[in-house]
Amino acid sequence: MALKNAFRASVEVEGKPIGYEYWDAFQGGKNSVKEVKYTAYDGVQKTFTGLKETENITIEAAYDESAHGNLIGGPGDANDIRGLPAKVTIQDLVPGTNPPQYVQNRPPLSGLVLEVVPPDGDSNDASTIVKIQIVISVGSTSLG
Repeated sequence: MALKNAFRASVEVEGKPIGYEYWDAFQGGKNSVKEVKYTAYDGVQKTFTGLKETENITIEAAYDESAHGNLIGGPGDANDIRGLPAKVTIQDLVPGTNPPQYVQNRPPLSGLVLEVVPPDGDSNDASTIVKIQIVISVGSTSLG
């Protein structure tokens, strides 16, 4: 049984690593198939499969101005990475290794940067670590 810390993710935008070498957390990447249901004249419902899809990937890190500050840009800003090609690589921890060793057991996921979510702020809350997130739109891969 793997724990959540048995994985790590890195991301490249236009072939260049962004942020720290490895991000703190990731989620998404679920593989699925679109379905179409049809009820014919005989009243029998039929199901067909369509496009194979991969869910968007969200990567997250504790915000550090020196590593992530240039990722927060607005429209027309030279640092705006939205819409640029990105690749997310996920590595798995080899059980029982000391020091920890990671291997890439799955292919990298490529797509486009969909969102850059800057950290939230609250001048009255000093108990929460602020995070930055990047959402990569992986989208449809092929016909079924």
